[in-house]
Amino acid sequence: MSEDHLGAFKIEPLKAKNWVAYKRRITAVLRELDLLDYVTGSKKDRPVPIKVRDADGAETVTNLDDLEAWDVKDRKAQTRFELTISDGELVHLTAAKTAAQMWTQLCAVKEARGIQGILATRRRLYK
Repeated sequence: MSEDHLGAFKIEPLKAKNWVAYKRRITAVLRELDLLDYVTGSKKDRPVPIKVRDADGAETVTNLDDLEAWDVKDRKAQTRFELTISDGELVHLTAAKTAAQMWTQLCAVKEARGIQGILATRRRLYK
């Protein structure tokens, strides 16, 4: 069994049939690395640049440090996903531009909802 190393963490890559275990483990890793808020919480959206004009009419962004810090943390969370997902499952991340979008897409694909989800679960249980 091939496993990826994330520093001190060891996690089996996401495959077609291990979503529940993967979700639990990647959530723990993201929480430990202080990245979970960038995926599911209050920091999942990039801060809005605050632009101010000076006396000469030049526009500057006043919260550039906050924007750069968010970009760094979001890229780290994205990297955690990209390195812990098997090749066959990477297709679910193709259009995502942020870690939160990656997570939303994975949840949408892996967590069946509604009548189709109920039927799919029943089929798996009664096979």
